[in-house]
Amino acid sequence: MERAKTRAGGTSDLIVELGTLAFASRLRRLHERLVKDVGRVYAGLGFRFQPRWFLAVYRLHTAGHQGVTELASCLSLSHAAINQMAAELTQAGWMVKSRQRGDDRKRMLGLTRRGKALAVRLEPVWEEIRQATLELFKEAGADPLRHLAAVEGALDKQSVYNRVRRVRGESLEPPLEIVDYRPRFKKYFDALNRAWLEEYFTVEPEDDRLLADPKGKIINRGGAVLFAKLGDRIVGTCALIRHDPREFELAKMAVDPSARRQGIGRELAEAVIDRARRAGGKRLFLLTSEKLKAALELYRNTGFRSAPLPRELAAKYKRCTVAMDLELGSSARPRKRRTQNG
Repeated sequence: MERAKTRAGGTSDLIVELGTLAFASRLRRLHERLVKDVGRVYAGLGFRFQPRWFLAVYRLHTAGHQGVTELASCLSLSHAAINQMAAELTQAGWMVKSRQRGDDRKRMLGLTRRGKALAVRLEPVWEEIRQATLELFKEAGADPLRHLAAVEGALDKQSVYNRVRRVRGESLEPPLEIVDYRPRFKKYFDALNRAWLEEYFTVEPEDDRLLADPKGKIINRGGAVLFAKLGDRIVGTCALIRHDPREFELAKMAVDPSARRQGIGRELAEAVIDRARRAGGKRLFLLTSEKLKAALELYRNTGFRSAPLPRELAAKYKRCTVAMDLELGSSARPRKRRTQNG
């Protein structure tokens, strides 16, 4: 552990004293300290601008209007965080929400005339902040960005969770992979879906039709069936059903009870979203039930919003009382490490 730093009054700095044990806490404290200083810079120059708005305003200033999905992906933020930020910036008069021409479902975000003028006025301030930060690094004799990139790369290879398990002498959690349909996986698609259907509802004729022939009814029609694989175990599945070249459906998501609350459902949902976008889809929708609270929360957290219930499709399932959809942007960040095609 690092030698304790003594503060005024003789008290020690526990975060410094704990060293690597408090690494995350030290990063958070450093973040809060830097953000506070930047906030003082803005306030001192008369700008009523919050540091947390920087990335969104900078992106819209340099790239123009963005869809909510594209902006969330670019900034690595959740849709909920983007929506909250958009509400704050809209209230301040710097951002405007609109609908994309030719697609009323897609929400676009852009800077107002006032917002654009603000960004232009902030450009020299941002350059001064950049120069001051470079000076800070030079004085410290360090390159934090390079070291942070190295730490992030190491985490990509193995999480802190697995590293702790290794220190304790426990077997490592196998990496999660999202893989495509293979004939030998058909039984898992059937078993996993029947398990949750029988737990909450009943298996209906339309379920039987899809579960009996996923290749013919889904894959051969331009869709996909994906599986979550932990080591040698198939622990989850989800289907992407194509209705037309621009419209897809997320369906038949199921996760083994023993593997729930590990983020597997989210991984499957994001993989299906990515696959739909890459296939040229403009809209992805799903049908579910208000009874499935955890599923509804998952879908909202991945960007889905309430939509009108399509009667012709909902009529196929007695359990379906909720419809949700998601606008799909033209670009997507490639999924890394966890997705395997084939």
